Parts: sequence; structure tokens; C-alpha cells
Amino acid sequence: MAFKLICAVYERVGRPLPYEMLDLVALGTIADLVPLSDGGEVENRAIAREGFERIAQGTGSSLGLRVLMESLDINPKRLSAATIGYLIAPKLNAANRAGDPKVAFLLLTTRHRERAKYLSEVLLDYNRDREIAQEDMIIQAREMITKRGIAPREAGLVFLEGKYWNEGILGLAAASLVDQYNVPAVIVSRGDSVSRGSCRSVDGVDIVACLESISDLLLQYGGHEMAAGFSVANENLPALEERLARMLAGRQDERPRSPPGVVSARTTVAALDMRFYTNVRSLAPYGSGNPAPLFLVEDCHFGNLGLVGGRQQHLKGDVFQGGASAPFIAFRQGRHLPLLEAARGAGVVFRAGFDDWRSRVQIDLVDVVGR
Repeated sequence: MAFKLICAVYERVGRPLPYEMLDLVALGTIADLVPLSDGGEVENRAIAREGFERIAQGTGSSLGLRVLMESLDINPKRLSAATIGYLIAPKLNAANRAGDPKVAFLLLTTRHRERAKYLSEVLLDYNRDREIAQEDMIIQAREMITKRGIAPREAGLVFLEGKYWNEGILGLAAASLVDQYNVPAVIVSRGDSVSRGSCRSVDGVDIVACLESISDLLLQYGGHEMAAGFSVANENLPALEERLARMLAGRQDERPRSPPGVVSARTTVAALDMRFYTNVRSLAPYGSGNPAPLFLVEDCHFGNLGLVGGRQQHLKGDVFQGGASAPFIAFRQGRHLPLLEAARGAGVVFRAGFDDWRSRVQIDLVDVVGR
């Protein structure tokens, strides 16, 4: 919307349209999960694609974005929606969650490389602080669940509060608990008289509709089906928890668990070459409304397994099929290492990725079936 307004103003005053800004438009489109091809929104995909091209060619408007990507060792020619969603956007958001939000703005708008380098380092420091604070809050939340004997899957809800919890990371902690228990999570930072909460949901539960149905208890609320936030007077917190719990109790068995998606095609490990990867990339950018295709290779086993990343949360190794092999990465699936070690004759559901270190097509593992 901001870009369209700028274009209208430029047209009115007779200036050429600022297409160099499409790098930032693409960044915002992907980071905010704007649909790329649903209904009449194919323009979003065209905008994102052109923005990616600008970034790859170094002709975008934001020097700071390019410098941040250099700091993160991101190859601009292999930029993807996942790279923005999992690497770039969290660093920019860290300024709001654990520091000064102006740092992200100043980075994206500066025209001086040295200043951009400095601001990038500040953002990375903020992000490290955010990771520590987020992990601490998640640990506290899990300890509360254990000490109180809460059974989230039976209750259909996780509702926790902590005094003066960092409001910037409530949603991240809630999302982690949703991933673990597959039930909606509400995390509340209790203030002196007013508390603020963040909600994350699962398929089948419209969390903002839940808040709307109990809006008489709330001072403010907003969001969408999967994520919402609210403020509430402290005296209404017990009633809020009780009514949400009553609303969601027993519904966990009714909710569909999201499948990883529909497999587009079967293939073989031997076929995973650069031609295969280039053909898949030609349909990018992928994202909301235009998901990356899923592929299946069958009768596989795994080797060279190991854990990588912060807190050893990612699983990596090689997939073997016949005499062929390909590297794989499974993000946030480190806990499944024993299962893959024992797997024989398994089917592997994956998206096509690329391993820059080994300059090979990579399996971005989504699921393992028939193990």
C-alpha cells in the first residue's frame, strides 16, 4: 500500500516510478506473509519476483539490506522467501523486541556502507539478546507447565502469565509452545494494573474470534485467525483464562492436523541435479499462496547424521537411495535423530534447496514416511 501511494504521488508530480524500491517492497511482502498468488493477488508475486531480481543485481534502493545479507552470509542470487522469513526478517524485528526499533529503519535507509555495517552489528547483537530472552521465557513456561501438572493436549489450551515478561517476545514463546503441544497458547506479561498478552493458534481455531466472544473482559484486542494480542485489566485475568479454557476444552480432537502438503511428484535422488533445481526455482518466489512444491523419493536410508545450529536444534546428513546420495537439512527437527538413524526403506518428502557450502542441490526435509 505504501509503495502504491508513492507511485501515485510520483505520477502526479511527473517523476519516474521508483522501481528501485521494490527490494524493500519484496521484503515487506514476504515478511508479512502477504499471499503471492491467491485469487487476484498475482501482482504480489510479480512485485516480489522483481524485488528479488533487484537484490540479486545489487540495484535495489537499500544498501543496508545488502550489507545485512553480507553479514548473514546470504547469497543474494539464491534469495528465497524462506531466507527472508527465517533469517532476515527476525534480525530486523529484533530491534523492536530487544532494542531500539529505529535501528532497523536507519539500517534500511542509510546510504553509507560503514554506517550500514555498524547498524547491522547492532541488529545482530539485539538478535542474540532476543534469542537468550526467548529461550529463558520458554524454559520458564515449560517449568510452569510441569510444576502445575498442566496437560495442554487434554486442556486444549496453554495459558501462562509472568510478571513483567518481555512483551516483545511473548508471541515467539507462544509459537514455540504451539509447536510442542499443538494447542493454542496464550502468554501474558502481567503489569501493575494492566496485562498484555499474545496468542498463537492452530488450524481449526480462530483465535481472534475467541477473543471477540469474550471482548467484554478486554481493554483492547486484535489480530487474525492464527495470531492475536490483547490488553486486559489484571482483575479480569482469572475470568479470561477460565472462559478461554472452557471454550477450547475438548476441541483438540476435532481440529485437523495440518498435513505437510500435497506431493507434486515422485523423483529419485539421482535426479536431484542443477537442472532439476533450476526448473523448480523458475516458479519462485514461493511463499504464502504459492507454496514451494513437495517431492517424494522412496526406499531411502540416512547417514552422516549430525545436529547443527543454536541449541543443536537442526538435523543434517545425507539421504541415500541406491548408489546416489544428496545432503539434507531438517530445520528444528534435531529431536528426531534416533528415528532417522533407525530408518530403512523410508520415503522422504522434501522441498528442493541448495547447499552453498558444497555447491549441491539439497533436500529440505519436510517429513519421513513408511519408516
